[in-house]
Amino acid sequence: MQVAHKIIAKCTYKCNLHLLVVVKIGAEFIIKAVQNSMEVIEMQPEIDYVKIGQRIKAARLERGYSQAELGTLVGCSNNHMSHVEVGQTKVSLPMLLKLSLVLEKSFDYFLLDTPYAKCESIINNEIADKLNQCSAATLVTVSKILDALIDQQKMLLAKD
Repeated sequence: MQVAHKIIAKCTYKCNLHLLVVVKIGAEFIIKAVQNSMEVIEMQPEIDYVKIGQRIKAARLERGYSQAELGTLVGCSNNHMSHVEVGQTKVSLPMLLKLSLVLEKSFDYFLLDTPYAKCESIINNEIADKLNQCSAATLVTVSKILDALIDQQKMLLAKD
């Protein structure tokens, strides 16, 4: 496992944070704030706008809209929609709310590939659909794999 540390910003807030450290473990980045006492506070990872854009595009295509049509419905240009869909432009909260209404998707749908998704949404929108495609034998195997993952999670939590 390769770990790289990089100081990305110095802070001068009242909470005495001195720097933010980005730790890369595999393909995942974890942001940590380091205090005077060298106590580390875990911060949530950044939102992956590329994944959100991919979900916007999938929902748009599912509804049969072009980028121009969807842009008109939510009040932006097709160029802006294109940039949002590929993650070049960060989608704003108001825009994501409009997209949710127009595309008839729950707000959580757009966050499913991020650490901010609700567990119930992941189960109901992603896992249930996949499990419904499995044979009985495959479901038994999946259940055993889930049991092993839950046991591993419990062991990791017990160490903390």
